[in-house]
Amino acid sequence: MKKEHNSNLKFYVIVGILSLVFMILVRYFFPYMVKSSLCDKEQELKDAHLNGVVKQKYIDKPNHAAEVLLVHHLNGSEYKLYLDGDSSSLYNYATVGDSIYKELESTKVEVYREGNAKAFMVAFGCEEFTTF
Repeated sequence: MKKEHNSNLKFYVIVGILSLVFMILVRYFFPYMVKSSLCDKEQELKDAHLNGVVKQKYIDKPNHAAEVLLVHHLNGSEYKLYLDGDSSSLYNYATVGDSIYKELESTKVEVYREGNAKAFMVAFGCEEFTTF
């Protein structure tokens, strides 16, 4: 009986050590994958000029449940503003019918509603990874 207890203990110690090593490896390599994804999102946002109205607000379930604002531009085109990973709360604040404006090379998005303006600095956390 005592021998069975020792083998169970060894098993749990080995599993614990392997789990710890796995977590350290994931933590070491994962930030670089996240950085790439977040920085790509941030650059895509900077490359966009927004001047329109929120036509639709939805969760894109097939696309990893991404938070999306569909912006109808004044020139007739549409832009999908993906906000999953954003910490500014723009998605939570915006509603259908709000006017949205954003200049090129900026992450500042201005939302106009009933004559009031509210600015959001959309932040995907990309700058957190620049020190690696």
